[in-house]
Amino acid sequence: MTDTAASTVELRMPALGADMTEGRIVEWLVEPGDHVDRGEIVAVVETDKADIEIEVFRAATIGRFLVEPGEVVPVGTPIAELEATARGAGPDEAPEAEEAPSATEVEPEDAAEAPAGRETPTPHATHVTSPLVRHLAEQHRVDIAHVHGTGPGGRVTRSDVEHAASTIPAPSPAPSREPSREPSREPAQAPGGRPRVTPRARRLAEEAGIPGERLGDLAANGRPVTGADVLDAGREARGPQVPDVDPMRRRIAELMARSWREIPHYHLERRLDVGDLLDRLRSLNEQRSVADRILPAAVLLAGVAAAAQGVAECNGWWRDDRFHAADHVDIGVVLSLRSGGVIVPTIANADELDVDAMMGRLREIVERARRGRLRGSDLAEASITVTNLGDQGADAVFGVIHPPQVALVGLGAVRDDVWADGDSVRVARTVRASLSGDHRATDGLTGSVFLAEMNRALDRLLREETP
Repeated sequence: MTDTAASTVELRMPALGADMTEGRIVEWLVEPGDHVDRGEIVAVVETDKADIEIEVFRAATIGRFLVEPGEVVPVGTPIAELEATARGAGPDEAPEAEEAPSATEVEPEDAAEAPAGRETPTPHATHVTSPLVRHLAEQHRVDIAHVHGTGPGGRVTRSDVEHAASTIPAPSPAPSREPSREPSREPAQAPGGRPRVTPRARRLAEEAGIPGERLGDLAANGRPVTGADVLDAGREARGPQVPDVDPMRRRIAELMARSWREIPHYHLERRLDVGDLLDRLRSLNEQRSVADRILPAAVLLAGVAAAAQGVAECNGWWRDDRFHAADHVDIGVVLSLRSGGVIVPTIANADELDVDAMMGRLREIVERARRGRLRGSDLAEASITVTNLGDQGADAVFGVIHPPQVALVGLGAVRDDVWADGDSVRVARTVRASLSGDHRATDGLTGSVFLAEMNRALDRLLREETP
C-alpha cells in the first residue's frame, strides 16, 4: 500500500461575483471524514443573488467545519479544514498535473468545468475513478470506458459522468452482474437504500409537515435531498404567491441604480442579416439527434465572443479611473428565474469555445440556474454581458451595463424584415443587436466597430460544418 501524505488546507468563503462581500452558509452537504473529489459539491452558500453550490477544486478529506449553517461571514473567511491528499497518495488518486495550492488556503478558481460538446470520446484503456464516480455511473448506466475524462491525468469526474448521461445513449444493462467488490462511498444513499437527507432538509420537511417517506421522491440524479429541494416542493404545493421584495430584487435595484449613476451610457443598434446563418444551422441540426442540436442563442453568443476578442476595448472593466482589458472573453448571460428576478452566470473562456462547446456550456448553466443549483465557478467575474430577449418576442433590448464592465450586448427576436441589396429589395431574416457602452472607456466609433465585427463573425460561423 502506498503511504498517504496529506496536509491541512482551508476552504474559504468564495467571492461569487465582484460585488459580493459576505455569504451565509445554508447547509453542508458533506460530513467530517468524507472524501471528496475535484469538482464535488460540499456546501450551499446564500448570497444576495441566489443559493450557490460550492465545489472543491482538488481531492481531499473533509476535516472540521469552521462555520456552522446560518452564520454570515465575510468573503475570504476560512469555513472548513480539508486534508488535501498529496500526489500519488492512494490507488484512487490520480497525480495532480499542476502545483498544489498553498498549504494554508484552497480558494475557488475562476476555471469552469470542461466544456461540453467536444470531439467524440474514444475508449480509454485505463480510467482512474473514485468509488463515488463509479457508483454514479452505475446509477446512470454510463459506461466509464467511453467517457472522456477532464480531471487531472484524464481522470473521469462526477461532472463528466453527468454530462455523458445527458448526451450519449446509455448502454443496456447486462442480464446479470456480479456485485462490485470494490469499496464504495454512497453519499446519496442512507443505510437500507434510502436517499440521504441533509439535516437542514429534514428540519424544513418537519416544519412544512412533509412526511419523511415523501423525501425520497425529491431525490434526483443520485444526489442527497437538500433544503433547497424541500423549499421548492413547498412552493409548488402552495402555488403562486404574491412575492415580497426579496434580497435578490433589492440587489438588482442597487446594482442598476449604481450603473445609471456612475456609467455614462451610449447605445448603438445594428440589424444583422442572419438568414444564411440560420439555413446553415438548420442543415447542421438535421444531421443530429435532438439532444445534440444547436440553438440560435449559442451561435449568437459565439459571435459576441469573437467580436469581444477582436475589439478588446469593449471586453474588460473600468476600475481606478481607467480601463483594464480582460485576458479572455468571459460572457455573463442574463437568465430570468421562474421565482422572479434575474441571475447572470458566466461562460468562462468563451473565446476558446466552438459553437458545439458553447451550446453545451449554455445548456449546463441554464439547467443549473433553473434548478437553483448554480455553482461557484458559474459566477466567475464576467468581462462582458449578453441579454437575449428574443425568445420573449422583443424586437430589441437596450440593456444597462453591469459595473464594473464597460459593455453589454442586447439581442432581439429573429424577424422577417425588408432588406435592400443595392437596387433590389428582398425579405430577410434579421436580428437587432444593440451595444450599451461606457463612454469613459469607448465611444460610438469603437462600439460600431464591435457590432460590425460581430456581423462578420456570424457570417463566418458554421460554414465549415455544413455541406
